[in-house]
Amino acid sequence: MAVYGTSWGIAGIAAPVVGTRLLQYMGASTLWLAMSGACLALAITQPFLARAVAARTSPLAATASPSAPSVENPVP
Repeated sequence: MAVYGTSWGIAGIAAPVVGTRLLQYMGASTLWLAMSGACLALAITQPFLARAVAARTSPLAATASPSAPSVENPVP
């Protein structure tokens, strides 16, 4: 949770500074192209990251206690 909050904090400070600098010195077209490129890169990267996170967390789920309540093993 700390990484999530820190990421938002950094983005909240950096985005207005970087965005206004791009707009001022490079123009609106460059700003839109840069943001489109960032969105495209994140959209391409996200499935790979999701698979990597799922692969890392699946061994943890397999070692869980069989008597622990879960979706597959609900408590009656």
